[in-house]
Amino acid sequence: MKNALANAVLLSLGSLLSAQAAALPSSAAPMLAQAAPATPASDGASTPAAKEAAKEDEDEDEDKPKQPDPNLPLLNLSPDLLYRTLASEIAAQRGQWQSSYVTLLSLAQQTRDPRLARRAMEVALSAKQMNEGMNAVRLWRELSPTSDEAAQYHMALAVMQDKLGEVLPLFQKRIQDSPLPARGAVISMLYQRYLNQAKDKKLLFSQLEQLLAPHQSFLEARLVLAQAALAKGDSARAQQEANAALAIKPDSELALMTLIYVTDNLAQSQKLAEDFLTKHPQAHEARLSWARMLIERKQYTAARSQFEVLLGAKYQELTCLYALGVINLQLKDYKSAQEYLQRWLNTPGHGRDDGRDPNRVRLMLSQIAEELGQRKEALDWLEKINDSDSSQYLNATLRRAQLLAKDGKLEEARQLLQQQTPQNEAEKVQVLQMEVALLREANRMLEAYARLEQGLQLAPSNTDLLYEHAMLAEKLQRYAVMESSLRKVIKLAPDNHHAYNALGYSLAERNIRLAEAQTLIEKALQLAPDDPFILDSLGWVQFRQGKLKEAEITLRRAYSLRPDAEIGAHLAEVLWQAGQKEAAEKVLREAAVKDPSNDTLKTTLNRLQLKL
Repeated sequence: MKNALANAVLLSLGSLLSAQAAALPSSAAPMLAQAAPATPASDGASTPAAKEAAKEDEDEDEDKPKQPDPNLPLLNLSPDLLYRTLASEIAAQRGQWQSSYVTLLSLAQQTRDPRLARRAMEVALSAKQMNEGMNAVRLWRELSPTSDEAAQYHMALAVMQDKLGEVLPLFQKRIQDSPLPARGAVISMLYQRYLNQAKDKKLLFSQLEQLLAPHQSFLEARLVLAQAALAKGDSARAQQEANAALAIKPDSELALMTLIYVTDNLAQSQKLAEDFLTKHPQAHEARLSWARMLIERKQYTAARSQFEVLLGAKYQELTCLYALGVINLQLKDYKSAQEYLQRWLNTPGHGRDDGRDPNRVRLMLSQIAEELGQRKEALDWLEKINDSDSSQYLNATLRRAQLLAKDGKLEEARQLLQQQTPQNEAEKVQVLQMEVALLREANRMLEAYARLEQGLQLAPSNTDLLYEHAMLAEKLQRYAVMESSLRKVIKLAPDNHHAYNALGYSLAERNIRLAEAQTLIEKALQLAPDDPFILDSLGWVQFRQGKLKEAEITLRRAYSLRPDAEIGAHLAEVLWQAGQKEAAEKVLREAAVKDPSNDTLKTTLNRLQLKL
């Protein structure tokens, strides 16, 4: 009779030894199945092997012993074997992968049971130990040379470790054993599923050349070589292989699209696509791929033309309607975007058949209505997104609040926000930030500041809230609070360049601690090189230090990167102080055209006593 400890250990492992015993580990169940009568497996079994064993058991008569697999060794369930198997599983559950792995691999070598080698591989891979996983899979294949599953794992691990030569014969055998008509598809499958995961792309290409040398009459072999050549940066060879594929099958849409994809020159790609589509106007899949490629290259007008042709041919109507809506929105053709997206919503099967979110479309339609000055319609679209489980629900709520505030209904907007039940801290912060933004835009700074104070009580380490708190404190001239909040941001997020820049700029603007201001701004610039606003801060601190020439160079660089009104105002003031008054006035006029209500611009004009 088993003692309590033995029962407890068996229970922890998850598969039945006998009608009276408790559970063994799911991974150990297959090995021990021959040593005990078969009974229904536990629902808790989680590995593929255990699930397979469970399914087999359910199909058997409970009283009928399971027949042993003739390809597996017959094992006696000795106390030593049971103990070491249990110990390995307990070690694995405790995160002691090395002990578990060594025990399982040793047992596999002693018993010659491939399932133990497979389990050793699983333990190694779960601990992200690729070399040990590779050693275990080699043993698994040695013990079970006909196992297709072992071969698949061997191929995958060898590719991931760039040991392609080790499994090249396996790939060759897969291709040779496939029927001739299916050989091309097998080549493509092996590349997509296994080979393109290799890290060393040059080694991969050389191995592929060897592997596919006997199969170059297959279109797929040429296409795989084209993709592999492009992956290693050899676009000339990629084009050569794609052209060879097109020569094998001149009407192949896949070959054409591969050639277009590997061709760097846009004009050349355009001509290839146009020539092919002129010869093969029914090549809808090629046209669709070309249209998508044009979008990737930001050729929106050309992409729109291709989608219009596809829509006229009624090819993938939902895809085309959606694409045309988004493209026209990008091109600011709001009327057309509205028409296509509404047609998408009115077409049966939308969302379900093409996998796109109807609420995302409603959000876009709201944006379009707002752009067209249709405020009521914009709100109507947002109110249709009323499912709190929708991924767009929070975005829609925030937009509704913005629109209500723009209509002068600030309190209604705040009430809407306060009625929400955010699911996590990130959503809580988004809702609070929106309310603060609305109060700030209404120039109710003290209320906005108070709301941020409340928010920080709930999330005192949230760097977004701390940063906004600092900015509002500065507006209210509470400089000590501002500095304290920004230093907390820097401590919590040392790579937050905005915090360094904001603190440095504030010191420079108040013309205090200029050396410290410069250090802070230079740190921000290290974190975000060529950021025009940080360059603006640096130029401003240089100006405060009296370094007019350096300030002019820095601010001209910032203004060239981003001709912003505030940067322009700073540059103009430096030029004015340097005696270049005509140049200063020119910059100020440019800035006034861009943003006449900019506070820094207005302050600069007042200080210089200028009227433009």
